[in-house]
Amino acid sequence: MEIEIISRENIKPSSPTSLHLRTFKFSLLDQIIPPYFPPVVLYFLPDSAASSDATGLLSQRTLVLKKSLSLILIRFYPFAGIIGDSFSVDCNDGAVPFVVAKVKGQLSDFLRNPDLDLVQNFLPNELSWTPSGTNILMIQANHFDCGGMVIGVIVSHAVAGGITLCSFLKA
Repeated sequence: MEIEIISRENIKPSSPTSLHLRTFKFSLLDQIIPPYFPPVVLYFLPDSAASSDATGLLSQRTLVLKKSLSLILIRFYPFAGIIGDSFSVDCNDGAVPFVVAKVKGQLSDFLRNPDLDLVQNFLPNELSWTPSGTNILMIQANHFDCGGMVIGVIVSHAVAGGITLCSFLKA
């Protein structure tokens, strides 16, 4: 399977974070654990009623994802910030890196015979992680020829544990 990066951009919250929320302090436990960015990969089979226009579908889905991300970042405002130091997040409305990729092949073929090495390519892993100045959240939307989609998410565990990440993904 061949994966081609179509675009990279930064998605900002649709409205600015209030001044009194600009610093998000880590709990004591989050301050002492090593930096960890667990990956999450979500698989979406093609909709049987979906359009046969793959380019139009890719554009439409990408637009919806970017708009919904921009809106939900208001509620999950630390996700658009950066790690400032070991004690806090600078909630500066900096943006979330958002990568769009096109995958040649069928999602059903991949799911029948998954290649775990290929899964890494569904994540925005070309971006580097450093202790400070690091993005909290990164997303990659991978569109298959068949209309299926895989969304790869990387998030700082210091900011989002499992419950928070699930709430974000459901929102």
